[in-house]
Amino acid sequence: LLQNGDYVDEQWWTSTEHVRPDGTVGDWYAFTGWDPDDIFTACHYGGGYAYVDPYELAYCSEAELDELILQDDVTYARFVDVVESVAGALTEPAFASAADTTAADLTYYLQKPGIAAAMTELVMVNPAATDPMVAQAEIIQATNTLQANFAARRQLILDRVANYHLLNP
Repeated sequence: LLQNGDYVDEQWWTSTEHVRPDGTVGDWYAFTGWDPDDIFTACHYGGGYAYVDPYELAYCSEAELDELILQDDVTYARFVDVVESVAGALTEPAFASAADTTAADLTYYLQKPGIAAAMTELVMVNPAATDPMVAQAEIIQATNTLQANFAARRQLILDRVANYHLLNP
């Protein structure tokens, strides 16, 4: 759904603090199912290692598990159900809310002295982003682009799911 161009060779984990049953505080780790800096990007290596999905629902699928899903009609049908469910649950307003919240958090921190200049990847894209106002504008523009990409990709996936169901009643 997020058109991740590169996920097979990395594992991303996020951690949050949580209170254990004994009252102590510890980390809770969760697996992130995509490479966050590669959403809405072209499949790396031009898709040369990706398995073919005749319904084009799987994107840049390169893992052996992907191949197994794509080869088995029963498992693939379940995969389509899950994709449809996720696309139905992750609506444009829900995505926009998460993106806007993240942008608001980032723009808040970018107001603080030295933070914008320390954003090395942002400054590589736009050297003027060492200026907090420029950095904030870059974040807002990126957020708008992400939201537009998500809307287009979500609709494409919903159309492809509908096509799958037409061909596989």
